[in-house]
Amino acid sequence: MKFENLETVFSSAPLEYDNLTIEILLNGEPIARIDREEGLEALKVELLGTDEKLQVRVSLDALIAALQDAREGISSRV
Repeated sequence: MKFENLETVFSSAPLEYDNLTIEILLNGEPIARIDREEGLEALKVELLGTDEKLQVRVSLDALIAALQDAREGISSRV
């Protein structure tokens, strides 16, 4: 699915890991990888830097909450 310059794609290789990870691409380059290795209730996201080097791994729910908080905070400053 595409959102402006962002795209989500499934990225699992082995068949036994069918749809285990999803990557978010920016202009075709991966910037984040979401996995369900710890179960659907504990999704993790890896935020990638240049050359796909791991920069940070956090809870997907925590990242979404922080982004929503940032949106609300910036909206209240208008």
